[in-house]
Amino acid sequence: MKGKILRIYLTIFMLSILGFTAYRHEEKQAQSEKIYHAYQDLYESLTAENEEYHSLPLLEKWQLRPALLKQFKELVQKGWSKTVIKEIYIKKLSFLDERSNPNLKSFQSQFLEAQKVGSPLFRDMWHSQVKLDSTQNAKKSLAFLTHFINLPKELSGNTDETRALLRHFDANLSPTDAFWTELASLVQIAFPDDTFSQTDTFSKQIHQLRYVISAQQANWVRQHYRTKTDSDADALAKYLTKLPEQDYSLTESSRYHNKVAIETNTSGRKVPKYSDNVKQSNFKVLIHFHSEFILSESGQFLNEIDTQTRTKNSIVNSASFNYANQNDNRHRQLDITPINDNEPKFALKAMIDGNSLFVEPSKKQQRDKHNKIFSRKGKSSKQLTKEAAQKFQNLIKSYQIAFSKTTKMQ
Repeated sequence: MKGKILRIYLTIFMLSILGFTAYRHEEKQAQSEKIYHAYQDLYESLTAENEEYHSLPLLEKWQLRPALLKQFKELVQKGWSKTVIKEIYIKKLSFLDERSNPNLKSFQSQFLEAQKVGSPLFRDMWHSQVKLDSTQNAKKSLAFLTHFINLPKELSGNTDETRALLRHFDANLSPTDAFWTELASLVQIAFPDDTFSQTDTFSKQIHQLRYVISAQQANWVRQHYRTKTDSDADALAKYLTKLPEQDYSLTESSRYHNKVAIETNTSGRKVPKYSDNVKQSNFKVLIHFHSEFILSESGQFLNEIDTQTRTKNSIVNSASFNYANQNDNRHRQLDITPINDNEPKFALKAMIDGNSLFVEPSKKQQRDKHNKIFSRKGKSSKQLTKEAAQKFQNLIKSYQIAFSKTTKMQ
């Protein structure tokens, strides 16, 4: 009798557990449906538009549904419009392998690809979303990009922050990619005339975005061309051997990237103080004018923000992506004038050394080989920079010869 009662109580207990589990499942399911209700139309579009998904067995469709709804939500939160998701993303999603068998991992890799600026899928979606027909729409497109990469209101210069920002870019997005020209055109439309010199948060973000791009491009060159024994200059020289000579230039002025502080010594004389206390000249390499690399004579990329250790010279004389197409008045409006009010605080702080301020030479001072601050060894700042660039040109030629010999031997 006691055993029978015990079994009854046990049965009641088990049924209660099952009932509670079912209730919790239904409650969780209801909450999930509520959370993702706003993206149900995207799922319905998938079932109607994507033939591969339509061919999947019913059970697999139901297994995929929660993951897909989550993806759609994250894409919308990233800033993609539902129209772009429907017309581009959904139609390109793949659920089958090359043998037309279900492959439920492929759509996940495509989702990750859509998170990378410059990837093929991102580019297709970007071209559909970006509007160049007005200043307002151009600004909306730029705002989308700043949101997409989680660009802070102001760069801190922190290495971890820089690494996090660069993780949003596709690993194959090179300095010669057409995406950069498109981005520059977008900025030109968004900021006509002198409007980029405004000091609002958005203008500051777009100005500082140029440093993120320069960091990304320097990092790309290192990852694709630098070996353990190479300097940054070696890596860039190797890369340039792969490009037509008309794609890059070593002759543009580096005046703004050779700043020197002026101190008064114990004798009351004004003397130069170089960043990092190293007497060296920095030179410029431009690719398609937009992509800018500044290198020190010692062969280091100079960037305000970087994934590697920076020096004072890196910050004071940093490279910055050019939004203009050439060295003209528009270049001054987009790439020079905005610096005064929109630089990050850490960069402005680096410009001050005690009571001295790092300043670039004037055009006259740059040409003066007797100038007590900017000349060195009886040579003007311009001559010294030209010599540094010529040494780099010789480095490019040495790699061209080496690669040519290797090719002949193969």
